[in-house]
Amino acid sequence: MSMEEVADSVRRIIKRWCWVESPLVANASEGDTTIKVRSTRRFAVGDEIMIFDVSEDEGEIDQTIEAIGTDAQTLTLSSPLSSDWNTSTIPVVRKLFHHQYLEGVYLGDPAVIPKLPAVTVNPVSRQSEWITIDSTKETYNLQIGVFVEDTIQEDATRFLYTMVDTIQNALKSHIYPLVSPYNTTSLTEDIDTGDTTIRVSDATIFNRTDLYRILIEDPWDTEELIVVEVVDANTVRLNKPVCTPFRVADGTIVISTQRFIYNSWPQNIDYGKVFRGSLMKAATIDWFAWEEEIHDDPPRTPSIL
Repeated sequence: MSMEEVADSVRRIIKRWCWVESPLVANASEGDTTIKVRSTRRFAVGDEIMIFDVSEDEGEIDQTIEAIGTDAQTLTLSSPLSSDWNTSTIPVVRKLFHHQYLEGVYLGDPAVIPKLPAVTVNPVSRQSEWITIDSTKETYNLQIGVFVEDTIQEDATRFLYTMVDTIQNALKSHIYPLVSPYNTTSLTEDIDTGDTTIRVSDATIFNRTDLYRILIEDPWDTEELIVVEVVDANTVRLNKPVCTPFRVADGTIVISTQRFIYNSWPQNIDYGKVFRGSLMKAATIDWFAWEEEIHDDPPRTPSIL
C-alpha cells in the first residue's frame, strides 16, 4: 500500500479542519449577536471568525464565537455585527487564527513555501512486521510542520500554537482516516434522520458479500455506517438509522472504502523553534498510522520461478 495515499488523507483532514467555512442561511442585520449558518461543524467556542462577502471581496473581522446552538446552525458572537449581511451575496463565515488565514497545505518539506502561513505534511518512514501467516502490520510515520512569517513575534507565536492545537484535535477526531483507493457514488434522493435505506446513482460499487463500512458525506458532515444489503442497482439498506440529514443539492456522496486504518495518533509535538530565513517553524507534529495488509499469496519457500 502506498505512503502517498496516507499522506493525502492526512492533508485532507488538515484542510477540512483549518479551512473551516460555512455560508449564512439567513439574513443578518447590524447589531445582531446571533447568526445562522449552514453548519457549525468544525467550529468551536472561542474560535476567531470573519464574515466574508465572496462577491465583494470584503468582510467583518474581530468576532469570536461565544456559543454554538443545539440546532447545529446558530452561532452567538462576542459583539454586535457592524454591517448588514444578505444571503443573496453569498456571505460565508470563515475561521481565522489570530487574524490570519491558512494559505496552503503542502505535501513534502519544500525549501521554499509559496504562501504563508502554511502547513506541510511530510512522510518520514514506514515499517512492516508480520501479524499472521498472511497479514502484516504496516506503520506509516509522518511529520506535520507549521510555518508563519516571523513579523510580529507574539502574533506569529499565538497563531502557531492555535494552529497546532486545531490540527492535533482534527487528527484525534479521525483515528480511522479515509485512505484511497475508494469508490464513490452520488446521492439521488434526500436522506432524513432515521432513514435506514438510501438511494444512490450506482449501488454496484457495494456488490460484495460481506458487511463493510461506508461514509455518507457532504461538505460539512460525515457519517459512518455499514451496508447490510444491496436491494437493487440504486438502493442499499444500512445497519442502523442515519443520524444526520443529507441533501442531494449539497452534492452528497457515498463512499465505499477498501482500506482500513485501525489506529492513528498525533503522538508527539515539538515546540522548539527552527528559523529558516524569514520563516519560523514553531512546532512539528509526529503522527503515525497502523494498517493491516492482507497478503493473498504470501512467500513460503525459496524459489527461482
